[in-house]
Amino acid sequence: MSRAEGDLLQFVLVDMNPVWLGRMMEREPEQPASIVQCLIEATVAYCKACCALSTRKELYVFALSSNKHTIIQSSLRKGDPISAESNLSMMSCQIRDGLRRALLEFANEATVSKETKLVPALARSVCRINKAIKGTDAAPSSTSSRILLLKVSDDTTNDYSRLMSVFSTAQKLGTLMDCCAIGVDSALMHQASDITGGIYLKVGDLKTLVAVLMTVFLPTVGLRLQLVLPKIESVDYRPVCCCHQKLVLNPWVCSVCLSVFCTFTPICTTCKTVYKLPLLSIMGKRKKKE
Repeated sequence: MSRAEGDLLQFVLVDMNPVWLGRMMEREPEQPASIVQCLIEATVAYCKACCALSTRKELYVFALSSNKHTIIQSSLRKGDPISAESNLSMMSCQIRDGLRRALLEFANEATVSKETKLVPALARSVCRINKAIKGTDAAPSSTSSRILLLKVSDDTTNDYSRLMSVFSTAQKLGTLMDCCAIGVDSALMHQASDITGGIYLKVGDLKTLVAVLMTVFLPTVGLRLQLVLPKIESVDYRPVCCCHQKLVLNPWVCSVCLSVFCTFTPICTTCKTVYKLPLLSIMGKRKKKE
């Protein structure tokens, strides 16, 4: 598998958690359906623009929820001109219908949690990028690949160590991880964008999402150097403990699974490792002479 310079692996991960989308709809009682419509149409417009800018591109779109993720789009047929209007229209319809079906499927699940599982889709994207790099003799930095996450839910702290492993792997592969947080801040994705050299931006109004995606996240890596884009001024790198789900300044870290704890524990609650500590010498007190 050979890749010419300028080829791109583009992954778009859309957070479709029904709990958080429902909360956003409650803030718009007059037009609640417009929330989902704006999110879907903005995603379709961004994907269509990405494919129109390059004649050879692999595009992957994932819909994420609390229990699973669904792949909506997996590139186009081999040999077809990706910039052709017929292919772009077909791709737009597939993504639009796929996101709608995924949201209905997620909403009809028996149990729906407010925590969105990011690790499976992110790990799957990184593995696909690694496979593309292994299939060519080019260096990781020369294979252009990007991951964009449209996030509407709050951070999940249960997968902190796994997420940090994915972020480090993406950095090693030269993959940019961009995040557009909609309505909520994400400290974890803030760290991911800073580690991989991507862009993190919070959007308060969904009506401006299309403009943000086109002007901030659409430009290529080379064009970003020529534009005045939002920069990450300060990043909070305090880890989240596994016991109380709080930020810790000086944590205890398991040497086996890298789980973070705010206080010392003799047994790791994640991997059940028992720590061997050196015994303290007990000095007996001298008896006083009568």
